[in-house]
Amino acid sequence: MNRIFDSSSLINLANGSLLEMILSIPGLQAQIGPQVKEECASIAPLLETMIGAGSIVMLDDEDLPASLFFRLRETYGLGAGETECLAFAKIGDQAVCCDDRAARTMIAKEIGSKRVIGTLGLLIQGVHLDLIEAIDAFGKYQQMRLSGGFLPDWSYEQFKQAIARLSS
Repeated sequence: MNRIFDSSSLINLANGSLLEMILSIPGLQAQIGPQVKEECASIAPLLETMIGAGSIVMLDDEDLPASLFFRLRETYGLGAGETECLAFAKIGDQAVCCDDRAARTMIAKEIGSKRVIGTLGLLIQGVHLDLIEAIDAFGKYQQMRLSGGFLPDWSYEQFKQAIARLSS
């Protein structure tokens, strides 16, 4: 599935040294727009490398109707990057990867909850697909939180329960 990432999710994944692993999930095509790329200045060299290697697809704002962008921005009051993600998802078939709870709620209202995921959900998928061990994934999750990521405060037991729910 095509997933368009916002800046919070990309920065969290980079801070957890997880971006490469997440981008290796079978069938996942990572995409970003120009607004999000601009918001990710702190990880710009990493993004440039991944875009250059074709691991991340750069979307073109020329394909995005300005009227849709501004209507969504006015309706929901989201930041430019989150609005860009939502607008691209509205005209395409992408799921949005976003870690901002309020933005996730608004995006789900607009395109449906099945098309919204966060880095924690992707990390759980990575464990489910045997791309990373649960204990290592939990350590990376803690690393993201210590680096300033606004992610839910889960215990290892809660993390394992989320993995078990995906597996059932």
